[in-house]
Amino acid sequence: MVMNDELKAELTIPFSCIEHAQIAFNTLSVDQEPRKDLIKKVISLNKTHCQVQVAWTAKEARILRVSLNSFLDHLNSVIETIQQFSDY
Repeated sequence: MVMNDELKAELTIPFSCIEHAQIAFNTLSVDQEPRKDLIKKVISLNKTHCQVQVAWTAKEARILRVSLNSFLDHLNSVIETIQQFSDY
């Protein structure tokens, strides 16, 4: 979506319980964007719906793509770890 010469992306990740959502949120929220002047990422935890929500705003499509890919790689690792140590 393009608005005001900025690119935006949003992602909502549902979890089966608040504990798993909290683990994912805590793990994923520490990863900061290296190019803060070109991209902004906001991660939030929706405890009511057991969801992690992420919103990006970027000035360049390439930077947004790299950030999304990196986030999805980390998310995949978090989900695999949760599955290894619980009955997800």
